[in-house]
Amino acid sequence: MEWIQTDALQFVKEVNENTFEVLETYQIWGGDIALAHLTIDLNDYDLEDEVSNYYSSLDEVKEQYGNSWKQIVAEIIAENNAENGIIFAEEDDLKEHIKSKYKIQFN
Repeated sequence: MEWIQTDALQFVKEVNENTFEVLETYQIWGGDIALAHLTIDLNDYDLEDEVSNYYSSLDEVKEQYGNSWKQIVAEIIAENNAENGIIFAEEDDLKEHIKSKYKIQFN
């Protein structure tokens, strides 16, 4: 499967039906940007708990996103759990790293 750009600096790739790789970026103290590469196996998480800050229930996610619900939940889990990422002072450096390491082109 190919990487899918889901936000300006977020990418997801389906590994199998319940496992996704997610590249999650987040701001850290001082304005730097961190990049975390997470492998999310949905079987390892309490999905109701993970989506509770974004949706009223897992059923709401399923209703809203149909067949894409698992990818959406994987993105949420990555957002909830991203830490210990590689730190970049400049967004351009981050983008260059993503392009070279993951062979991803930006939209």
